[in-house]
Amino acid sequence: MYRIIIADDEPLIIRGLKKMMEWGKMDTEVVGEAEDGEQLLNLLDTLEPDIIISDISMPEKTGLDVLKEINKRKLKTKVIFLSGFQEFSYAKEAVTYGAVDYLLKPVSVEELENAINRAKDQIVQEQPEAVWKIEQQNVENVFKEINNFPVKRKKRKLHVSKELLNEGKYFAGVCFVLKGDLVQRIQDSNRFELMRFAVFKEIEEYLEENRNGFVTKRSENSSTIILVLYSTDLQNETETIISRIREIVYGKYGVELIAGIGEITTQADKVEYLYKTAKFSAGIYYFTQKETIYYQSVERVYNYSFEEFEKKCKELTQKILGHDENWKDSFDESLKIIRNLHYGSCYAVESRCIILAMNVCHDLLECKVIDEENRKKLEREVEALRGQNTYEDLKKKFKSIMERFVNECVFYKGNQENDSIFKVKEYISEHFSEDITLEKMAQMVYMNPYYFSAFFKKETGENFKAYLLEVRMKKALQYLMETNMKTYELASQVGYKDVRTFTDKFRDFYGCSPAKYKKNNR
Repeated sequence: MYRIIIADDEPLIIRGLKKMMEWGKMDTEVVGEAEDGEQLLNLLDTLEPDIIISDISMPEKTGLDVLKEINKRKLKTKVIFLSGFQEFSYAKEAVTYGAVDYLLKPVSVEELENAINRAKDQIVQEQPEAVWKIEQQNVENVFKEINNFPVKRKKRKLHVSKELLNEGKYFAGVCFVLKGDLVQRIQDSNRFELMRFAVFKEIEEYLEENRNGFVTKRSENSSTIILVLYSTDLQNETETIISRIREIVYGKYGVELIAGIGEITTQADKVEYLYKTAKFSAGIYYFTQKETIYYQSVERVYNYSFEEFEKKCKELTQKILGHDENWKDSFDESLKIIRNLHYGSCYAVESRCIILAMNVCHDLLECKVIDEENRKKLEREVEALRGQNTYEDLKKKFKSIMERFVNECVFYKGNQENDSIFKVKEYISEHFSEDITLEKMAQMVYMNPYYFSAFFKKETGENFKAYLLEVRMKKALQYLMETNMKTYELASQVGYKDVRTFTDKFRDFYGCSPAKYKKNNR
């Protein structure tokens, strides 16, 4: 059985990968998990994995760093990378170091299973080179893999495709995606499926009739094709074909298509790379709402790091705990960082937003600000972030969820919280002569000390220590003027073991020592 380690800095993704695959049926088992590159390197020695499935960008050390270390040690471990856009731009470098594959998130069961099978084949054959470095004579295998059908069943179409490969001067990957609102417009799932099939069949037939391309992959809502180009004006020829396909599809079915245009190359053996870049480009619609996206024009500027994201998360939590109305600013900044970190992968953005919400929720639960029911409710609500048509839709929904959660569960608990303040004040008025600490009061009302401090100030307008001091000083003044107690007796009576400390506090509060105050006010 092949031993597998899964590595990703998002535990949610690790859990998802473990659940989505039937590992035993593939003669594999997951023997370990890692949440950063350093941890993954340590597991290499202890678990001796055959295959690693890893996010390419992780804290401490990247997946690429781990792959380089594997090569340095001359280990036979095979690596499959999972990638968002930020990593996609240098994922080709992974190929030169012997990665088996890099898969764009969200990865499908089929894609991951194919990659694992390739890794197993490489282990058997002891071939460390990347599987998609294929010579021209092996192009047939590429189509068998990408189209996911036996070659003999599609022999004629595959033969035509090979002829086109030999005829063409340039090749471009294009991914057509059904516009997101189609599902909402067609409520009936059977009707949607028929519409989807008809649209993609129309694209395939157009390409066959005009001998300017072929379909390489169909998924639930997309069809990826390879265009065969003959002119030197590549952009104009590509846009002309895309425009014609859109006109036909919209004219017959009233369906709008998003088009992601991948790399353009003269090398016919780069079919898989063209497919991946086209698929990725189509995904940029989620962020920009542009209906035609060129891979080469996608922004590649990254202004933030994962460390900055973690720092901003902590700031957000602290503001919520402190009842700071400006928490929304920190929340917006967190979303801005998420968009930048995962630009190009809607799945990664969705997952990171869910993780942000649950991290804040975890801290509030630890501070006893919310209860388990609040946590479960938020967890259910943020799952609705998946499947939004655009990033703006997700952002709007996420803000609505968090505003309701913070307002109802943290900021405005009404009578329950007022009762807590009343309980604390009542206790202080009756036990001011005893050892009273903020921690003790927080425990009494089932709150975390940090939160209790912020909450007390929010509700009363003054901090806890100042309030306790005021109560003790007023009692001390009462005893001073109504009895003949000595200074040390006064100190003990209002909770001070040290006379000097009491005298200093009294002087700070009233402007003079107890003895002088009594003398001046007789």
